[in-house]
Amino acid sequence: MGMVIVVVVFATGVLNAWILVGSLHALIATGYGQLLMLKMALFAVMLSFAAVNRIWLTPRLAIPTWNEMQGDALRRLTRNSTFEIALALMIFAIVGILGTLHPAIHAFASHTSMQ
Repeated sequence: MGMVIVVVVFATGVLNAWILVGSLHALIATGYGQLLMLKMALFAVMLSFAAVNRIWLTPRLAIPTWNEMQGDALRRLTRNSTFEIALALMIFAIVGILGTLHPAIHAFASHTSMQ
């Protein structure tokens, strides 16, 4: 279920970004677009940590007898989860900032109409 939610959040985010940015040039040339790219990069890093946790570390915890490999997996899972939480908090802060800015499609349109 978690993977489905991530796919839905990603898909709606891409659609929303396209509507609010409008073009590749506006994505690169505006502060809004640059902040959005930072958000996307942090999201990709967060997904990477989540994939490592899900694919490699969590299955190691299911070994029937406790061993050092499980202890290592648990420590790494805890560390990676902490990084995921920190990245999510940074993403939430960026979303808050984006909510106070004019979307790139508007900022870029008004900038080009002035020239």
